[in-house]
Amino acid sequence: IVDEKTFIIDTYRDYASIDVAFYKGHYYTDKMPGLSILGIPVYLIDLQLGFKFDWQFFNSLALYTTIFSAVAVVLVYRISRLFSFSTATSFLLSLVYGFGTLAWGFSKTFFAHPYSAFFVLLSIYFILLTEKKKIARYVIFSGISLGILATLEYANMVVAGLLVLYFVVRNKRKYLLHLIIPI
Repeated sequence: IVDEKTFIIDTYRDYASIDVAFYKGHYYTDKMPGLSILGIPVYLIDLQLGFKFDWQFFNSLALYTTIFSAVAVVLVYRISRLFSFSTATSFLLSLVYGFGTLAWGFSKTFFAHPYSAFFVLLSIYFILLTEKKKIARYVIFSGISLGILATLEYANMVVAGLLVLYFVVRNKRKYLLHLIIPI
């Protein structure tokens, strides 16, 4: 995307898995574009640092994913606190999420799963914060998060739709445009 300013992956076809599409003489990934777009900042930073080898870029992406996964653990804690769980219980729930689920294993890979979990949790956090504090900007942040979530994996569109439905049922259309427009 950065070097050739296109979603065509002909140049990188040998690096791709078999999950590609061939359309009008060119290869494209059959994945949603969100993960590739999220990787652009890492690639640009690596270029500025003078990284030239694939393994350097892959290590940077692993670190990037680890950061998102760590913040997801913090979001589990914050969401638990919004549900009025004690500090100890919220901390324990965060530990269970961080070490007792696949979050730990996927935190070192550049797959869409850790990012999907992060953006689902971020959206839930902002929806709950909107309900608690009645501030419209939080639901805008949730809408942006849902929009990014929907670009990561096809199944995430269902999750985003269910969160929008939850929001509509709970808030009876109040702030609905604030949620939908950013998506």
